[in-house]
Amino acid sequence: MSKTLKNNKLIKKIKKTKKNVYLSKINVPVDFTKKDGGYQELLNPRLFSFLIRNMKKGNNLIQTREGKPFFCHKQTMLFLQAIPVKKWKQKPEWNEIECKKLTDFLKATPCKIGKSTKLFVKLKSNPHIGGFATYLMAINLGLVDEKKHLEFIKGLKKTFGKKPIKVHNEDVDWFHLKEA
Repeated sequence: MSKTLKNNKLIKKIKKTKKNVYLSKINVPVDFTKKDGGYQELLNPRLFSFLIRNMKKGNNLIQTREGKPFFCHKQTMLFLQAIPVKKWKQKPEWNEIECKKLTDFLKATPCKIGKSTKLFVKLKSNPHIGGFATYLMAINLGLVDEKKHLEFIKGLKKTFGKKPIKVHNEDVDWFHLKEA
């Protein structure tokens, strides 16, 4: 095989890999301190397109990237990635999550499991959609309206304050956020 042909194949492979990485990651600016709690920013068509495109590819779990937390007390950037997860290690029922009940929709630290500060949202993952994707889809389908979103933001601020927040969601099938 000629050197030029080998180089062309390598270049195509690199471009394909970069394209896949680009398609599975997105950065979204959000200001949770706005009057709507960043609701309109989470309805961004680019973010919804990212969600649908990755679900079609089997990347059902949307989470924050490692080492890239966000904050709820100021304008922040969500560094999101989409990965495939078909099965969660733990599948408790909502009433089995032993954390302080904030509302019918939210439970937060103190919890009887784990040591990190966390907030659980009553949105369950499945093999088609998981993690932050469940929340984004709920917003886009109208299941979480602006009022319910403001309830979520109030819970975030009460639970985390100025602490960094991450979305991991590879262990429990309920959408939850943890202190980074």
